[in-house]
Amino acid sequence: MIQYCIFSQITRYVINNNIFFYLLKILILKNTTGIFILFIFLTFSLVGQNSYQNSLKDCAGLNHYESQQCMLDKPVFDFTGTTYKGDSINLSALKGKILVLNFWFMACTPCMAELEGLNEIVDEYEQDAVEFISFTWDSSADLERDFFPNHTFKFKIISDAQAFIIEDLKLGWGFPTTFIVNQQGMIHKIFSGGETEKAAANAAIKKAIVPELDKLLERE
Repeated sequence: MIQYCIFSQITRYVINNNIFFYLLKILILKNTTGIFILFIFLTFSLVGQNSYQNSLKDCAGLNHYESQQCMLDKPVFDFTGTTYKGDSINLSALKGKILVLNFWFMACTPCMAELEGLNEIVDEYEQDAVEFISFTWDSSADLERDFFPNHTFKFKIISDAQAFIIEDLKLGWGFPTTFIVNQQGMIHKIFSGGETEKAAANAAIKKAIVPELDKLLERE
């Protein structure tokens, strides 16, 4: 289950940079509405700069490939969520790690075809500073009934994510889509689409992801 709120980003930025406490002190001492207005404006302005949503707007109107390239080196979306197992996920807490973020659903044939390749990537890099997280709009109940009895997916799975994927993330490149995010929280690569035949799908996703992880881990 995913939870996403711009106000959580604002609060985290303001608190982390001591802006809140500084301006609150001025508010108390001066008791002026002007400082309060400045506080609200400054907070929204700082947090809004270079956000994922603003980057999407900048890249709007480009074709499929160009829009993906346009999003590279932009900040990844922020989120706070819970995996279907109940584990908390917070992007801010993962800063300093490489993220592999996969978007999929059970009825997507190429999504299912590449699962084995994705699992092999997890096996190879799970001891490194790499986090593997997937988002699906399938519900936890549907996964328990229809997916897990017959399949294994070693990514952490955030279920019931349809509203987040469509409304907040505004994922427009189809499924499957995979983001690689660098240690600074910037989008390094985006891959979308895939093969429907398992062997070809597994080979393709490994060919796409493995060299990029090696590059970020400085294995080359």
